[in-house]
Amino acid sequence: MSVPHVRPRVFATALLVGLIGLVAASCAPPPAPPKGIIFNAPPIGYVGKQFTPTASSTSNLPVTLSLDESSTGCSFVDGVVHFDAVGSCVINADQPGDGTIPADLRVQRTVKIYECPALRGGIWTGPQGITADVTVNDDDSVTVVVLGSTDATSSTGGPTGSRSASAASCVPGPARPTRSTSRAPPTP
Repeated sequence: MSVPHVRPRVFATALLVGLIGLVAASCAPPPAPPKGIIFNAPPIGYVGKQFTPTASSTSNLPVTLSLDESSTGCSFVDGVVHFDAVGSCVINADQPGDGTIPADLRVQRTVKIYECPALRGGIWTGPQGITADVTVNDDDSVTVVVLGSTDATSSTGGPTGSRSASAASCVPGPARPTRSTSRAPPTP
């Protein structure tokens, strides 16, 4: 059996090119930090909710926030954006500059506004396997009874209890508790 002969020059050339690339990459300057206006807003909002936007500029000059003319379904009062109706809320962030620092480019963020989703009753399972029985009552209140863990390795079955809140709160996921009572988990 014969072993193919690799030319030493070809191997040395490939090795040298790889080493030059490695040295060049390690000597490259780090990327420059972002410049301009830093402004984040949620991508979605719900009618009846609000959002307090904040923005800053890498120049450390003040940033002015305003609603764009194309905005629908929102208002901006005393630094708070109110989601008044279904629509698209376009928020402008401007930094006009001063005598020594130029203005930053305008940054816009669009928030799509939706009606609050209806809270539906039923058995909910959370991300850690905790289950709960959610009931929407006639008076628009919500009762959440934690049933325990669906994890077969859990020996205690998890915490139990009941929580109540208003269904009109438009909170994605289980409602925030307002009172607590004890209730044993149902037997399977």
